[in-house]
Amino acid sequence: MVRNIARFLLVPATLIGSVLNVFGQQILLGVLEDNPGHYAGEPNFRTVRLVFEKKGDDWQPFSSDCRDQACLKTITSTYPSEVTWTITFDGKNVGQVTGRTPTDFAWYASVGQQEITTCRSAIL
Repeated sequence: MVRNIARFLLVPATLIGSVLNVFGQQILLGVLEDNPGHYAGEPNFRTVRLVFEKKGDDWQPFSSDCRDQACLKTITSTYPSEVTWTITFDGKNVGQVTGRTPTDFAWYASVGQQEITTCRSAIL
């Protein structure tokens, strides 16, 4: 029982995304996140955070080290503009969402997050 709870806490939902590119499909790994509103009174919201990209036999992390506001405006170009994600939990497909990378990240904590634009899932 404790093992199952720990697994749920560590990996509440895994997202595997793919983006068609010139050479085939890019394989991505993301995490579905619950976020509090940025200001008092704003509702909570969900996003997808891009975490890793499969390159050959290796998984490469997406860059997330922004030290100034200029970086927040330019780092988005290193992320795919839109991804259709398959949500999996405990090895089972539980839905799909489409995420879109914003034109710039407004907050340091939002680097790598995609806004969910469409949802085909019972868990959201």
